[in-house]
Amino acid sequence: MKSIVLNNSKDSLNKIESFVEDICEGLNISNTFLGNMLIALSEIVSLIEDQDSGVKITFENEKKSFKFTFDELKEDIDLDFDINSNKGNEIYNPIEDSIFMINALCDDLKFDVTKNRIILSFLNAGVDEIVSKHRKDYLSNYLNQQIKVK
Repeated sequence: MKSIVLNNSKDSLNKIESFVEDICEGLNISNTFLGNMLIALSEIVSLIEDQDSGVKITFENEKKSFKFTFDELKEDIDLDFDINSNKGNEIYNPIEDSIFMINALCDDLKFDVTKNRIILSFLNAGVDEIVSKHRKDYLSNYLNQQIKVK
């Protein structure tokens, strides 16, 4: 188990990048995982920092997955995000877009409102062609959609 604490500082991105690279090097994890983890973690930290909260990120290498837990969030931080939000909205919402991106990059995303915690999991059985193709198509569809900004 490995942890890092971020206190709403400007160098959070550098700390996250170093944290994820150390994990990937130590476990010989492919660059595909590194990229997905790095982007997903950065997006979550950005959402948390937008609400002026620090965070403790803990990494656990479980039997079938890599798990990142975001703890020690402020008590009043809003974790009421809709993971399955309807992308048919015609109004641009950056929070929904971040949640959509995070959900597309990881295998499991949970918001535990009772413990004020976010849990992000990546299957470590390997990135097989089906999962890779699904994620690539999912992101491609998302990036190619047209939205109306009001």
